[in-house]
Amino acid sequence: MGKSEIQVLVTVRSGDLAFVQDLPVLFDNLEKRRQLDGIATQIQQTVRQRPIGTAMTYAMHVASGVSDARAARIREQARTAVFGNAINWGLGDEEFVKTLAVTDLGETFRAPFRSNVPVLLMSGTLDGRAGENDARRVGEQFDRANYITIDGASHDFWFLKAAPPRLSEITYAFLRGEPVGDERIPWPLSFRRPN
Repeated sequence: MGKSEIQVLVTVRSGDLAFVQDLPVLFDNLEKRRQLDGIATQIQQTVRQRPIGTAMTYAMHVASGVSDARAARIREQARTAVFGNAINWGLGDEEFVKTLAVTDLGETFRAPFRSNVPVLLMSGTLDGRAGENDARRVGEQFDRANYITIDGASHDFWFLKAAPPRLSEITYAFLRGEPVGDERIPWPLSFRRPN
């Protein structure tokens, strides 16, 4: 268990709010070298035993690709980023990508576009995969974009039992074609602290 395994553990599990709430305990245990067997088990379950999903997910990421300039920026930032390039875990492996035999769709596919289709973009302030800045950057291409930001939520906020009722209200209104505006929704978040 080393740095890269911890980087992947935190990155892959960062969509799980319960995991995010336990981060202070995880880092305290690592610093004090406690509960290492439990942390190793989490890594084993996250990296080696979790369902990997469908090949379509990975094929879609590979086909979407990245420009040469962005790939260089990712490599450069990964050198000093706290979590390296763990967010792209698996996709940075040349053999894995080659095995998929999927062609990068190229710069035309990634080029900016304009659309008048109404969109509702949602993100959590603790979302390490598709945060508020990412949502706003995508939304710039839509003439009728609305942003919902959930303060204190991670990536998988829809899967929590205690999702704020306001989130559903806004979503249903949008799907009915009713006007919705930008909104911030508070989410009561508390981090678990080490003993």
